[in-house]
Amino acid sequence: MSGPNLYVVSARKPDSVSHVLRANFTAPSHINVIVSKTTHLEIYVLESAANGSKEKYLRLVLDAPIYGRIATLGKCRMPNRSQDTLVISTERHRFMVISYNASQLRLETEIVDDISELLASPTDNPHIGLVLPDGEFAAFHNYRGSLKVIEIAKHCTGSKPHKKTSRDLRRPMVPINFRLEEHYVLSLAFMEAPPGVDAKPLLAVLYQDHRSSRHLKIYTANFVSGRLQEFKGLGAQNLDYGANMLIPIPRASGSGVIVISEQNITAVTPKGNKSITIRPTIMKCWDRFDPEGTRYLLGDYEGKLYALILIMANDAVVDVRLEDLGQVTQASAVAYLDAGYVYVGSHFGDSQLVQLSTQPNERYEYVDIKMEFENLAPIIDFCVVDIEKQGQSQVVAACGGNKDGSLRVIRNGIGIEVLGTLNDVPDLNGIWALKPSFDAPLDDTLVLSFISETKLIGKDEDGDLGPIDDADAGDFILDQTTLACANVIGDQTVQVCGFDTHLVPDRRVVNDPSPKVVPTGINLLASLSRSRLSTWTPPRNARIHHASINPQQIVLAMSGGFVVYLEVHQGALQQVSEIELEHEVSCINISPLQSVSPLRSDYCLVGLWTDMTVRLLELPSLKEFDKQITEQDMIPRSVLLVTMGGIDFAMAALGDGHLHTFQLHPTSRRFCERKSLSLGSRSISLSTFASQGSTCVFAASDRPTVMHMSNGKILYSPVNLKEVTHMCPFHYDEDALALVTGGALKIGLVEAIQKLHVKKIPLGETVRRIVHNENAGAFGILTLRTVRDQESEEEEEKGFVRILDDRTYEGLDEHALEPFENPQSIHLVNFGSQQFMCVGTAYVLPQEEDPAKGRILVFAITESRRLRLITETQVHGCVYCLSAVGGRLLAGVNSKVQTFALELKDDGATWSLTWKATHHGNIIVYALAVRGDFVLVGDLMKSVKVLQYNSQDDTLTKLAQDHDSVWITGLEAVDDDLYVAAEHNQNLVAFQKISEAVSESERDRLKQCGWFHVGQGINRIRRGALTTNLVDQEHPIGKPVLIYCTVTGGLGVIASVDDKTYGILSDVQENMRLIVRGVGELRHDQWRATADMRGPERPSTGFLDGDLIEQYLDLTREHKEAVIKGTRSTGDGPQHESKRMKKLDVTVEELVHIVEEMTRLH
Repeated sequence: MSGPNLYVVSARKPDSVSHVLRANFTAPSHINVIVSKTTHLEIYVLESAANGSKEKYLRLVLDAPIYGRIATLGKCRMPNRSQDTLVISTERHRFMVISYNASQLRLETEIVDDISELLASPTDNPHIGLVLPDGEFAAFHNYRGSLKVIEIAKHCTGSKPHKKTSRDLRRPMVPINFRLEEHYVLSLAFMEAPPGVDAKPLLAVLYQDHRSSRHLKIYTANFVSGRLQEFKGLGAQNLDYGANMLIPIPRASGSGVIVISEQNITAVTPKGNKSITIRPTIMKCWDRFDPEGTRYLLGDYEGKLYALILIMANDAVVDVRLEDLGQVTQASAVAYLDAGYVYVGSHFGDSQLVQLSTQPNERYEYVDIKMEFENLAPIIDFCVVDIEKQGQSQVVAACGGNKDGSLRVIRNGIGIEVLGTLNDVPDLNGIWALKPSFDAPLDDTLVLSFISETKLIGKDEDGDLGPIDDADAGDFILDQTTLACANVIGDQTVQVCGFDTHLVPDRRVVNDPSPKVVPTGINLLASLSRSRLSTWTPPRNARIHHASINPQQIVLAMSGGFVVYLEVHQGALQQVSEIELEHEVSCINISPLQSVSPLRSDYCLVGLWTDMTVRLLELPSLKEFDKQITEQDMIPRSVLLVTMGGIDFAMAALGDGHLHTFQLHPTSRRFCERKSLSLGSRSISLSTFASQGSTCVFAASDRPTVMHMSNGKILYSPVNLKEVTHMCPFHYDEDALALVTGGALKIGLVEAIQKLHVKKIPLGETVRRIVHNENAGAFGILTLRTVRDQESEEEEEKGFVRILDDRTYEGLDEHALEPFENPQSIHLVNFGSQQFMCVGTAYVLPQEEDPAKGRILVFAITESRRLRLITETQVHGCVYCLSAVGGRLLAGVNSKVQTFALELKDDGATWSLTWKATHHGNIIVYALAVRGDFVLVGDLMKSVKVLQYNSQDDTLTKLAQDHDSVWITGLEAVDDDLYVAAEHNQNLVAFQKISEAVSESERDRLKQCGWFHVGQGINRIRRGALTTNLVDQEHPIGKPVLIYCTVTGGLGVIASVDDKTYGILSDVQENMRLIVRGVGELRHDQWRATADMRGPERPSTGFLDGDLIEQYLDLTREHKEAVIKGTRSTGDGPQHESKRMKKLDVTVEELVHIVEEMTRLH
């Protein structure tokens, strides 16, 4: 029995912001924002806009993955240094001090240590990390009754960050362990001693006692004896029950601490306490405005930003004021930067860069939003849909919460924002854009080629596009099809037509009685006047079949297999060479390679009929330089020479939708590194365009695709249009594209080229569940809206069932639930020939610890797309999950799995939901998944079991069960015998049903066959894929099977991999663990090992870490070879063999190809 062979990779990193701080980290003069996003650090720099205005923006400098969940983040300034250093700890009790090496543009580890305590009890609250104001000590509260203090200044020596050896980093540190009497600590803060007091640091402790009362106690910390001594004269007893945050007051403002509560704010100082009452709210974060400590920023859970001001007189706080600055995202962390700019990080909504102003805006607020940073957290639920029926799935996710709740449409591809459409253009077989001069920045004309004519479209007086009259077309040939058209040097335009004679009347004379007879081939025109400068006619009455133009050269493919090469001069065309090939030419290209020259090419690329070859011809001789056979039975239909990412490529697209790409060797210039994949099922037309300064390739076909480079590899992104036959760049006011699709010409803007595109649909409430009803063209969603009573300030949650149009996302109808009724689950069920939307709820009553009752409601969506409640039934508990099996509704109700049938009553008009079967023996049925007649049950405490539904007698029978205690949060089947579950410790677990086992006891047991630590809480796992099938058709090695979403806004893909590839990538993973060093010297194998409170770590098994493996593409050639050979270096020394590494039986090129194929799975 083979293992699960699963490949886990992040499609999107977590977005949730837990910590933010301002620092001078990357340079002494830089104002940096350090953003902690669960498992990675983002480092930004605040810069002024290039247009000379006072506007500022944030530029991302570095995105560093961390092999751990960031628990605390702080900063300090080491002696003799001009840059700040970061102090970080993880949830698995690893502590590190990180600096930035500006010369190497990387992070350096100054200190790393383990701060875990084997016999201590972990705290119930989040970890607390503190750094003394002078940066000498860092303190961590991770365990009850314990404060661990580490002296960091003496370990960070030197005036600049420098690389330390592994031996230096492994030297144990001797911490100072303070014992805390307070076991339930809510907040800690180091304070500066008041003026006139010995300058030992003070420690403020906000805690809750055994009676649930909250108090503030101040201690003097003695770092020599390791003891805390209570500091008399400061402190407070019996604080407000909602007290949850401490803010230290600097010595410049008299020292002390501010206690933030839900209903009041108290400044505790040596000269007395000052308190104010505030509107009930929960403050989530704070930062200081000024070094004196008289002004502070506060952010609350409702998304309000406040200014807290201490009014000083005679070095004492005489008053406290709280001013409402305005509405922002729901803040989880804030940082004041400079010149009124504030970074607001969020868990529930998009993070923001805002600017504070002294005057209110039109909303009577003092906050202006300058930038927004996309945040999907938390992703509560999602569904995978293909609205356009293009074979391109997209994820529609329920994201955020409360006022920032939204739907996010996530797709792997490029979006085209259509600006205008010209309908009814059948038989359009070519488009080109022209400029009024060669160096003009914008295009002003579109050339449209039809079967037997050519038309021009240009700007009118109002700047709108419209047809150009024949009288204004100059000497353009309009009564023939155009094969190619382009601007060339000398402010000239080249038009290539098939050879024929045609009548050219004088357009200045109405009904010209004596038109001229003119042979056609190449028409050289003045760009501005469109007057003819020269012509070229093919010899031997040959007909031109294909043509390609660049700024200085023209190549023609003519009947009889002839290829002609011409050069463009001022007012003239010069034929340079001609060659006869043994077969007819099917396509031709002479695009310049940007690595050589932007104006001309040294090569011509042609595709041939009959022998199905692609040939590289030298210019000017047209001699064959190299050739490759594409496929035996398919003709090349489009070829292209292009430079992307500094690499020269030759591409050949075939008539069946396959694409072959070759690199041109940097020195020999011959074809190398051939790759093949399928982009569609019909002929492809290749062309280039620019996006954000980078060259991209557009593959027009039945499944249009954009190719672009990232980290030295080609990425393939589908386009959100059904079918595109032709495309050309059209710089009309903006960098747009002109596309022929569905018998229409569309002008559109290209979205930013990136891996995943996200569209936001704000809803202003929490979306708990989502389902897609394809028949009705609607999404069904369950939402919760929090409503606050204006008089009593009491909050109430109201639940709704809503349906939205699946294209416009406009609300179609809603159904309000009863008071205290909380929507929990939703599923589409087919009963007979009809489809119904079933909703499960729970009544969440204040006096009940667990829900004792709920409802199952069954809705029909009418032809007018309205909700109609056709029946309902009460159940004894919460309906945590719903599914369907064998024409029955399947429900997880508290500890029971139940089936229901929807049946027509005797009157033939009304429906009833009838209970049919129940399975007992669970604690909480939290997740259900169905495969055929197998029902997978995920229990909140009792792991996974497999039931079988028998439709003959409506029964549920247990087949197999895992007897371990695993708390399941998500569950889905890979196949009949392999299942993947997510559990509450952020782990993935693979289960295998041993169907072929001989003994019954073996068949009854689910085997845990794989473990993998994701590091993010997983809310949902569903079947589906984010990409179309773009893997190598000759050697498919993997298939995306499952998608999962996380609490912190991440999306991941789980793919199944064949045995051979799994073996290779497993060895690659092991070797890369020793070559790719994690930030803070954190070990990858320890990071991916699963751990919980019940026992030791288990190494990751059965899953491959795609995030690590795909970093292979970013390695230098030397390190790529080291992974293959199984060698490593110590420090900057030479490579040597390692007993812990394996030698791989593949080449670098073969491994690059394998890893690139894996990247296309997501």
